[in-house]
Amino acid sequence: MEVFFRNFHYRIFMLANIISAIGFSLFGIVFVIYARHMSHPSLASSVASVAGSLPLLLDILMGYLADQSTNYFRL
Repeated sequence: MEVFFRNFHYRIFMLANIISAIGFSLFGIVFVIYARHMSHPSLASSVASVAGSLPLLLDILMGYLADQSTNYFRL
């Protein structure tokens, strides 16, 4: 918590992540309410869930590839 209060850039980054997480949660809630009125609500919810999980899987892959590099500052 000390880093949060002393480091301006870290504070901005963390606040942006918190706002992003709140927006993602609200989007999920609104989409479930919207999908309930579609012709195939379970299919729409499943597609939205997979589409929301895809960036997380890509983050894991990109993190692995970033660790494989030899010169971090140049790349």
